[in-house]
Amino acid sequence: MIQQDAQTVADIQTQIMQATAPHLRGQHPKMHGCVAALFEVLPVPPPLDQGLFARPARFDALVRLSNGRERDDRKPDAHGMAIKLLGVAGEKAMPEAPEGEQDFILVDNPVFFIRNAADYARFMALVAADRKAEFLAYLHQTHPEDVAVLTSFAQHIQADPLSATYWGQVPYALGPDPATACRYRAVPRAPAPDDSPGATPDYLRERMVARLAPEASPVVYDLQVQLRQDADAAVIENPTVEWDTPVVTVGTLTIPPQDFDTPERRVRGEGLRFSPWHALAAHRPLGEINAVRRAVYPASQALRAASIGKAAS
Repeated sequence: MIQQDAQTVADIQTQIMQATAPHLRGQHPKMHGCVAALFEVLPVPPPLDQGLFARPARFDALVRLSNGRERDDRKPDAHGMAIKLLGVAGEKAMPEAPEGEQDFILVDNPVFFIRNAADYARFMALVAADRKAEFLAYLHQTHPEDVAVLTSFAQHIQADPLSATYWGQVPYALGPDPATACRYRAVPRAPAPDDSPGATPDYLRERMVARLAPEASPVVYDLQVQLRQDADAAVIENPTVEWDTPVVTVGTLTIPPQDFDTPERRVRGEGLRFSPWHALAAHRPLGEINAVRRAVYPASQALRAASIGKAAS
Protein backbone atom coordinates (compact mmCIF):
# COMPACT_ATOMS: atom_id res chain seq x y z
CA MET A 1 0.00 0.00 0.00
CA ILE A 2 2.86 2.37 0.77
CA GLN A 3 4.34 1.82 -2.69
CA GLN A 4 0.93 2.45 -4.28
CA ASP A 5 0.54 5.70 -2.36
CA ALA A 6 4.09 6.70 -3.28
CA GLN A 7 3.39 6.13 -6.97
CA THR A 8 0.16 8.14 -6.67
CA VAL A 9 2.12 11.09 -5.29
CA ALA A 10 4.71 10.77 -8.06
CA ASP A 11 2.01 10.62 -10.77
CA ILE A 12 0.19 13.68 -9.42
CA GLN A 13 3.44 15.63 -9.05
CA THR A 14 4.25 14.80 -12.68
CA GLN A 15 0.81 15.95 -13.84
CA ILE A 16 1.18 19.24 -11.99
CA MET A 17 4.63 19.81 -13.47
CA GLN A 18 3.42 18.99 -16.99
CA ALA A 19 0.63 21.54 -16.66
CA THR A 20 2.84 24.31 -15.29
CA ALA A 21 6.60 24.22 -15.72
CA PRO A 22 7.92 20.76 -16.62
CA HIS A 23 11.47 22.08 -16.95
CA LEU A 24 11.51 23.17 -13.29
CA ARG A 25 11.78 21.04 -10.17
CA GLY A 26 8.51 19.89 -8.66
CA GLN A 27 9.66 21.28 -5.32
CA HIS A 28 12.16 24.05 -4.59
CA PRO A 29 12.25 25.36 -8.17
CA LYS A 30 13.81 28.77 -7.42
CA MET A 31 17.54 28.50 -6.82
CA HIS A 32 19.34 31.33 -5.06
CA GLY A 33 22.71 29.83 -5.80
CA CYS A 34 24.77 26.69 -6.22
CA VAL A 35 28.06 26.97 -4.34
CA ALA A 36 31.17 24.87 -3.94
CA ALA A 37 32.08 23.81 -0.41
CA LEU A 38 34.29 21.55 1.67
CA PHE A 39 32.82 19.06 4.13
CA GLU A 40 34.98 17.78 6.97
CA VAL A 41 33.99 14.75 9.05
CA LEU A 42 34.96 15.20 12.69
CA PRO A 43 35.98 12.46 15.17
CA VAL A 44 32.84 11.13 16.86
CA PRO A 45 32.27 8.44 19.50
CA PRO A 46 30.16 5.28 19.12
CA PRO A 47 27.41 4.74 18.12
CA LEU A 48 27.74 7.78 15.82
CA ASP A 49 30.84 6.42 14.04
CA GLN A 50 28.93 4.74 11.22
CA GLY A 51 29.18 5.06 7.45
CA LEU A 52 30.29 8.53 6.44
CA PHE A 53 31.13 9.36 10.05
CA ALA A 54 33.30 6.27 10.69
CA ARG A 55 36.55 8.27 10.57
CA PRO A 56 37.71 11.86 9.96
CA ALA A 57 37.76 12.75 6.28
CA ARG A 58 37.27 15.62 3.83
CA PHE A 59 34.99 15.75 0.80
CA ASP A 60 34.30 18.30 -1.88
CA ALA A 61 30.68 19.35 -1.86
CA LEU A 62 28.06 21.29 -3.81
CA VAL A 63 25.29 23.18 -2.02
CA ARG A 64 22.04 24.39 -3.58
CA LEU A 65 19.96 27.01 -1.72
CA SER A 66 16.34 27.49 -2.79
CA ASN A 67 12.76 28.56 -2.16
CA GLY A 68 10.12 25.89 -1.71
CA ARG A 69 7.53 27.37 -4.07
CA GLU A 70 7.65 31.16 -4.28
CA ARG A 71 9.43 33.13 -6.99
CA ASP A 72 9.36 36.28 -4.83
CA ASP A 73 11.70 36.06 -1.83
CA ARG A 74 9.57 38.56 0.10
CA LYS A 75 6.71 36.07 0.42
CA PRO A 76 6.50 33.45 3.21
CA ASP A 77 7.78 30.06 2.11
CA ALA A 78 9.88 27.04 3.03
CA HIS A 79 13.53 27.23 2.04
CA GLY A 80 15.93 24.45 1.25
CA MET A 81 19.59 23.55 1.57
CA ALA A 82 20.60 20.53 -0.51
CA ILE A 83 24.14 19.28 0.09
CA LYS A 84 25.90 16.85 -2.23
CA LEU A 85 29.16 15.30 -1.05
CA LEU A 86 31.43 13.96 -3.79
CA GLY A 87 33.87 11.07 -3.77
CA VAL A 88 32.14 9.11 -1.00
CA ALA A 89 32.99 5.41 -1.16
CA GLY A 90 30.86 2.62 0.23
CA GLU A 91 27.75 0.50 -0.25
CA LYS A 92 24.81 2.53 -1.59
CA ALA A 93 21.31 2.75 -0.13
CA MET A 94 19.85 1.84 -3.53
CA PRO A 95 21.63 0.25 -6.50
CA GLU A 96 20.61 2.91 -9.02
CA ALA A 97 22.05 5.79 -6.98
CA PRO A 98 25.01 7.66 -8.51
CA GLU A 99 28.45 6.47 -7.54
CA GLY A 100 30.29 8.40 -4.86
CA GLU A 101 27.50 10.75 -3.77
CA GLN A 102 25.96 11.40 -0.36
CA ASP A 103 23.10 13.93 -0.31
CA PHE A 104 21.55 15.75 2.63
CA ILE A 105 18.12 17.27 1.93
CA LEU A 106 17.35 19.98 4.48
CA VAL A 107 14.58 22.57 5.01
CA ASP A 108 14.25 25.56 7.36
CA ASN A 109 11.54 23.89 9.43
CA PRO A 110 12.25 21.21 12.06
CA VAL A 111 9.33 18.93 11.12
CA PHE A 112 7.31 17.90 8.07
CA PHE A 113 3.56 18.48 7.89
CA ILE A 114 2.52 15.02 6.64
CA ARG A 115 3.08 11.88 8.69
CA ASN A 116 2.58 8.98 6.26
CA ALA A 117 2.27 7.94 2.61
CA ALA A 118 -1.53 7.68 2.60
CA ASP A 119 -1.92 11.24 3.87
CA TYR A 120 0.66 12.41 1.33
CA ALA A 121 -1.37 10.89 -1.50
CA ARG A 122 -4.55 12.46 -0.11
CA PHE A 123 -2.86 15.85 0.17
CA MET A 124 -1.51 15.79 -3.39
CA ALA A 125 -4.88 14.72 -4.83
CA LEU A 126 -6.57 17.66 -3.10
CA VAL A 127 -3.85 20.06 -4.30
CA ALA A 128 -4.34 18.86 -7.88
CA ALA A 129 -8.10 19.36 -7.55
CA ASP A 130 -7.62 22.87 -6.08
CA ARG A 131 -9.21 21.70 -2.82
CA LYS A 132 -6.18 22.02 -0.57
CA ALA A 133 -8.26 23.48 2.28
CA GLU A 134 -10.02 20.14 2.66
CA PHE A 135 -6.80 18.59 3.91
CA LEU A 136 -6.86 20.90 6.90
CA ALA A 137 -10.38 19.72 7.72
CA TYR A 138 -9.19 16.13 7.38
CA LEU A 139 -6.37 16.76 9.88
CA HIS A 140 -8.81 18.30 12.35
CA GLN A 141 -10.68 14.99 12.29
CA THR A 142 -7.78 12.53 12.22
CA HIS A 143 -4.61 14.16 13.58
CA PRO A 144 -5.59 17.45 15.27
CA GLU A 145 -2.09 17.76 16.71
CA ASP A 146 -0.78 18.14 13.13
CA VAL A 147 -2.95 21.17 12.32
CA ALA A 148 -0.48 23.64 13.80
CA VAL A 149 2.37 21.91 11.94
CA LEU A 150 0.59 22.38 8.62
CA THR A 151 -0.52 25.97 9.18
CA SER A 152 2.96 27.07 10.28
CA PHE A 153 4.84 25.22 7.53
CA ALA A 154 6.24 27.32 4.67
CA GLN A 155 5.60 30.54 6.59
CA HIS A 156 9.19 31.71 6.97
CA ILE A 157 10.59 34.92 5.51
CA GLN A 158 14.32 34.39 5.45
CA ALA A 159 16.82 37.15 5.99
CA ASP A 160 19.82 35.31 4.57
CA PRO A 161 20.07 31.76 3.15
CA LEU A 162 23.58 31.40 4.59
CA SER A 163 22.53 32.19 8.16
CA ALA A 164 19.42 30.02 8.50
CA THR A 165 19.21 26.70 10.33
CA TYR A 166 18.05 23.75 8.21
CA TRP A 167 16.63 20.40 9.34
CA GLY A 168 16.41 16.99 7.69
CA GLN A 169 12.91 16.48 9.21
CA VAL A 170 12.67 12.77 8.38
CA PRO A 171 14.63 9.82 9.84
CA TYR A 172 17.66 8.03 8.47
CA ALA A 173 19.51 4.93 9.55
CA LEU A 174 22.76 5.23 11.44
CA GLY A 175 24.42 1.90 10.85
CA PRO A 176 22.86 -1.58 10.71
CA ASP A 177 20.83 -1.48 13.94
CA PRO A 178 17.14 -1.21 12.91
CA ALA A 179 16.26 0.41 16.24
CA THR A 180 18.74 3.26 15.72
CA ALA A 181 17.83 6.27 13.63
CA CYS A 182 18.89 9.87 13.29
CA ARG A 183 17.83 13.22 11.93
CA TYR A 184 20.18 15.81 10.45
CA ARG A 185 20.50 19.51 11.13
CA ALA A 186 22.76 22.21 9.65
CA VAL A 187 23.46 25.13 11.98
CA PRO A 188 25.32 28.30 10.93
CA ARG A 189 28.18 29.52 13.09
CA ALA A 190 27.55 33.20 12.33
CA PRO A 191 24.32 35.23 12.41
CA ALA A 192 23.05 37.11 9.39
CA PRO A 193 24.72 40.51 8.86
CA ASP A 194 21.23 41.86 8.21
CA ASP A 195 18.37 40.02 9.93
CA SER A 196 15.59 41.97 8.21
CA PRO A 197 13.89 40.89 4.96
CA GLY A 198 15.08 42.50 1.75
CA ALA A 199 13.25 44.83 -0.61
CA THR A 200 13.60 43.01 -3.94
CA PRO A 201 12.11 39.73 -5.23
CA ASP A 202 15.64 38.24 -5.46
CA TYR A 203 17.21 39.62 -2.30
CA LEU A 204 18.22 36.19 -1.00
CA ARG A 205 20.51 35.63 -3.99
CA GLU A 206 21.80 39.20 -3.66
CA ARG A 207 22.72 38.61 -0.03
CA MET A 208 24.47 35.37 -0.93
CA VAL A 209 26.56 37.29 -3.46
CA ALA A 210 27.55 39.78 -0.78
CA ARG A 211 28.32 37.08 1.81
CA LEU A 212 30.62 35.26 -0.63
CA ALA A 213 32.39 38.29 -2.12
CA PRO A 214 36.20 37.96 -2.52
CA GLU A 215 36.97 39.93 0.62
CA ALA A 216 34.44 38.06 2.78
CA SER A 217 35.08 35.36 5.37
CA PRO A 218 34.05 31.77 4.66
CA VAL A 219 30.58 30.69 5.72
CA VAL A 220 30.70 27.73 8.10
CA TYR A 221 27.92 25.34 9.08
CA ASP A 222 27.96 22.56 11.65
CA LEU A 223 26.27 19.37 10.47
CA GLN A 224 24.62 17.77 13.46
CA VAL A 225 23.04 14.39 14.12
CA GLN A 226 20.16 13.83 16.50
CA LEU A 227 20.15 10.20 17.58
CA ARG A 228 17.06 8.18 18.45
CA GLN A 229 17.25 4.63 19.76
CA ASP A 230 13.70 3.40 20.06
CA ALA A 231 12.10 0.04 19.35
CA ASP A 232 8.86 1.74 18.33
CA ALA A 233 9.13 2.39 14.58
CA ALA A 234 6.03 4.58 14.69
CA VAL A 235 7.84 7.01 16.98
CA ILE A 236 10.98 7.05 14.86
CA GLU A 237 9.16 7.44 11.55
CA ASN A 238 6.65 10.19 12.44
CA PRO A 239 8.16 13.36 10.89
CA THR A 240 5.52 15.73 12.33
CA VAL A 241 7.00 15.60 15.86
CA GLU A 242 10.28 17.08 17.04
CA TRP A 243 12.67 14.81 18.92
CA ASP A 244 13.96 15.78 22.36
CA THR A 245 17.18 13.74 22.21
CA PRO A 246 20.68 15.30 22.27
CA VAL A 247 22.28 16.73 19.15
CA VAL A 248 25.93 16.07 18.28
CA THR A 249 28.09 17.85 15.70
CA VAL A 250 29.59 15.30 13.30
CA GLY A 251 31.02 17.55 10.58
CA THR A 252 31.58 21.05 9.28
CA LEU A 253 30.58 22.52 5.94
CA THR A 254 32.78 25.41 4.81
CA ILE A 255 31.66 27.62 1.92
CA PRO A 256 34.57 29.83 0.79
CA PRO A 257 34.21 33.19 -1.01
CA GLN A 258 33.43 32.56 -4.68
CA ASP A 259 31.76 33.96 -7.77
CA PHE A 260 28.78 31.61 -8.05
CA ASP A 261 26.35 34.01 -9.75
CA THR A 262 27.34 33.06 -13.30
CA PRO A 263 25.43 31.46 -16.20
CA GLU A 264 27.67 28.39 -16.02
CA ARG A 265 27.08 27.86 -12.30
CA ARG A 266 23.34 28.40 -12.68
CA VAL A 267 23.20 25.75 -15.40
CA ARG A 268 25.17 23.36 -13.23
CA GLY A 269 22.97 24.00 -10.22
CA GLU A 270 19.77 23.42 -12.16
CA GLY A 271 21.17 20.22 -13.60
CA LEU A 272 22.10 18.66 -10.27
CA ARG A 273 19.98 15.73 -9.13
CA PHE A 274 19.44 15.49 -5.41
CA SER A 275 17.68 12.74 -3.51
CA PRO A 276 17.64 11.44 0.07
CA TRP A 277 18.28 8.05 -1.55
CA HIS A 278 21.65 9.21 -2.88
CA ALA A 279 23.20 7.89 0.31
CA LEU A 280 25.34 5.22 1.82
CA ALA A 281 23.54 2.12 3.03
CA ALA A 282 24.57 3.06 6.56
CA HIS A 283 22.45 6.21 6.17
CA ARG A 284 19.54 4.70 4.25
CA PRO A 285 16.31 6.73 4.42
CA LEU A 286 13.66 5.44 6.81
CA GLY A 287 9.90 5.86 7.04
CA GLU A 288 6.98 6.32 4.68
CA ILE A 289 7.78 9.90 3.62
CA ASN A 290 11.19 8.78 2.41
CA ALA A 291 9.52 5.87 0.61
CA VAL A 292 7.36 8.42 -1.21
CA ARG A 293 10.43 10.45 -2.11
CA ARG A 294 12.05 7.39 -3.67
CA ALA A 295 9.26 7.42 -6.28
CA VAL A 296 8.79 11.19 -6.59
CA TYR A 297 12.36 12.36 -7.11
CA PRO A 298 13.19 10.16 -10.15
CA ALA A 299 9.83 10.97 -11.79
CA SER A 300 10.43 14.70 -11.40
CA GLN A 301 14.01 14.40 -12.64
CA ALA A 302 12.96 12.38 -15.69
CA LEU A 303 10.33 14.93 -16.68
CA ARG A 304 12.77 17.81 -16.28
CA ALA A 305 15.36 16.02 -18.40
CA ALA A 306 12.83 15.25 -21.14
CA SER A 307 11.52 18.83 -21.14
CA ILE A 308 14.99 20.36 -21.31
CA GLY A 309 15.93 17.95 -24.10
CA LYS A 310 12.90 18.95 -26.19
CA ALA A 311 13.64 22.65 -25.67
CA ALA A 312 17.21 22.17 -26.85
CA SER A 313 16.27 20.17 -29.95
